[in-house]
Amino acid sequence: STSGVIPGIRKFADNPEQFTLAVSLHSAIQSTRNKIMPGVKKHTLLRLHEALQLYTEKTGRRPTYEYAMIEGVNDTNPEMQALCDFCEGTLLNDIEGSPLKPSPIHKVEDLQRRLESRGIETTIRNSRGNDINAACGQLKQRFKVQKNA
Repeated sequence: STSGVIPGIRKFADNPEQFTLAVSLHSAIQSTRNKIMPGVKKHTLLRLHEALQLYTEKTGRRPTYEYAMIEGVNDTNPEMQALCDFCEGTLLNDIEGSPLKPSPIHKVEDLQRRLESRGIETTIRNSRGNDINAACGQLKQRFKVQKNA
């Protein structure tokens, strides 16, 4: 297919402008990623990884991975191991009424230590706007609640 995420990354790699590619990964285990992000099921992690390697080779730049940690879903030991493996060669906002909750900070910091022990640079981004229900995902949820009221 000539459209989609993978061809888009390949095209981005050919762009003469130097921007950093940010990839919403959220899991490096295909079945978990399919559940969290059903819209990207057709783009396997293997194909994504190949496209990212091409991007890195062509641009000399590293992509950044966005990984919203969800307690008991993608913050387990197997998930962290898979993420470390994928990244080698990030926080979920609390939305009222959602069954998904942010991972505890100790798990986030544990993942950061694991990644950095492999030489993978990481940054833990603090959520902004949570205090006014304007953090990622919250505005959509708030809009739906008000719309249905």
